Amino acid sequence: MLESLFVENKKAPKETRIHYTKSNGIFYIIFSILFLGFGIYAFFYLSYLIGIGFIAISVYGIRENRKLIKDTSVQLILSEEGITYKETRIKRWSEIKNEHIIFEPSPTGRKSQYYLSYDHRNRNEKILINELDISPQRVEYLLKIYRKRSAKSVNFDDLH
Repeated sequence: MLESLFVENKKAPKETRIHYTKSNGIFYIIFSILFLGFGIYAFFYLSYLIGIGFIAISVYGIRENRKLIKDTSVQLILSEEGITYKETRIKRWSEIKNEHIIFEPSPTGRKSQYYLSYDHRNRNEKILINELDISPQRVEYLLKIYRKRSAKSVNFDDLH
């Protein structure tokens, strides 16, 4: 019953294109602007060395996150054919095994990481998905749907 849900789910597109999330970039830019404000305050009222340090860090943060916001390239494609990461060659479902989401807690407890992990040609590959515009649960769901569709199309093709 549950397996038929994944095979017959027509709502999932034939291909899902995943980009960097814009909301994280915007959040970090706002945070960097606040950091910049504190840096300017520190430069004039506390210590110019501390101020310069905060200003440099905030300018770097604004610059890097601005690049991420402007980046419209596709980072990950999940489809009935397989997985494509950063416009590399598609890795077909027939070549992929053990695909799943890994949760790795941070040693400091500050920021845990989610990875899409799979074995491809006897090598484990991990893709960080924290910065992408899709939830780990949605990726897991799509992996099941696309894997089942792939298996179904292979079985159907074998009959002809």
